Amino acid sequence: MEKEMINREWVDSLSIFERDLLKAYLDIGRDRTDGTAPMIDETLKIRECVHCKSRKIICYGHSAKGRQRYLCKDCRRTFTIVTKSFFKNSRISYETWLKLLECELLNLSLKETSYQTGLSVTSCFYLRHKIYKALEDVQSRHLSGNVELDTTFLDIGFKGFKITPRPIKGSKKNPKADILFDKDPQICISTAADETGQILFLISDYGGESSKKYQLHISRYDQNCRIISDDSSFIRKFCRNNHFRSTPLTEGYHKTRDGRHISDVNSLHSDLKELIRRKRGLGLRHLQGYLNLIVFKRRLTSSIERKLHDLTSYGYIKVKEKLLNNRDICKIPYPISLSDIYERYHYGMYASPTQ
Repeated sequence: MEKEMINREWVDSLSIFERDLLKAYLDIGRDRTDGTAPMIDETLKIRECVHCKSRKIICYGHSAKGRQRYLCKDCRRTFTIVTKSFFKNSRISYETWLKLLECELLNLSLKETSYQTGLSVTSCFYLRHKIYKALEDVQSRHLSGNVELDTTFLDIGFKGFKITPRPIKGSKKNPKADILFDKDPQICISTAADETGQILFLISDYGGESSKKYQLHISRYDQNCRIISDDSSFIRKFCRNNHFRSTPLTEGYHKTRDGRHISDVNSLHSDLKELIRRKRGLGLRHLQGYLNLIVFKRRLTSSIERKLHDLTSYGYIKVKEKLLNNRDICKIPYPISLSDIYERYHYGMYASPTQ
């Protein structure tokens, strides 16, 4: 009884976030035998051919892995439930995929994910960014109605670089580093959110705020939307050029006269800073993937109960086609041009052969 009271006192002393994290860890190790998780090898209702969309299909035996196979009478091609899906040719079990998705939603490190899933750290790295690639259309819908708009800025991170384009400031090996180059420009991230839950969280090049950076994503805005933001001259120019209605924050720069605010945008910025803290920095090459993950988690939180987040994530990425191979992960182009910023210093990865 005394041991039980100590345990209760310890649990009560935890913060809300620590309790949720503890519960998620326990759920990760729990065997899914309660019927809530449809097995990937379980026969599901396939209504049309994945190749030609014909409904004239019949069962046609089983694959080598035991999955139900189907035959289309029109195109005479066979397929299974994973054909042309994200999990095509995947050797990872359904339960391992659920654990991996749960770990990503919890922002666990690669080592922690490797421990929970039993996969190597390298495999977890590749699978993580394949999942992020499958989430790239999570921001595809238009913003309408009252749209909160603002920007945030991040330092250029060189996590994962073998050779950086410039020396590290203040290092003992490079005592003259401060005079070799100017101050690093920051990455500009445009952030917008509307009343229906649609979010824009995209990289807008580097440098300071400007109306041109807002104009990069003009295709995402509905023509009749109203922009709610601070009284920035760049946002005013952006609204004026596109004939948008604009309502600035007036009451202590927190609310408009009719009670509107930009708290949704500010919370996205807070989530990004928390993610950077937990990951100890984000790689520049994969930065947009992390932004897509934040938006996807926000949509899950607002519409799905917590215990179904991993199942919902699994169902969302299952219908996506696999867009990347392992060798392509490290060849994703950078969202900004590093050569425009650092090539003139002829240092690091831009050093001349004669140096």
